[in-house]
Amino acid sequence: MSNFHKAIIFYNEKSGQSDAAFHISAITSHFQKSSIDFKIINVPLPQAEINNIIRQGQQQGLDLVVAAGGDGTVSMVGSSLINSTLLMGILPTGTGNLLAKELKIPMRFEKALEIITS
Repeated sequence: MSNFHKAIIFYNEKSGQSDAAFHISAITSHFQKSSIDFKIINVPLPQAEINNIIRQGQQQGLDLVVAAGGDGTVSMVGSSLINSTLLMGILPTGTGNLLAKELKIPMRFEKALEIITS
C-alpha cells in the first residue's frame, strides 16, 4: 500500500524508448495494485495547460505527479511544480535520461514504478 492517493502521470509516448502499450499497461496495473487513483495525460502540451491540470488536480486531492518520458518531459513537468509541495516521480523512457541516471533512478520501467510508490 502506498502513501499516495491520487496521481497524474504525464506520459510522452513519442519519447525515445517508448513502448506505449507496455508502459500504459504497466502503469495501470501498478497504480491499481497500489490503490492509487490516477489519470494518464499524454504530453507534450503547452506549459500553461500542464500548470492548469496540476492546479485543478491539487484542488481535487492530487498528491503525486509523475513524468514518464525523457529529460524534456521531466523538465516540462518539473517546471510546473516549482514552489509546490507536490512530489514528482520519474519514469525514464527517453533516449538519454540524464537526470534519471544522475538521480540513480532505475532504467527498468517496472523497477522505477516500484520506487515511485514505495
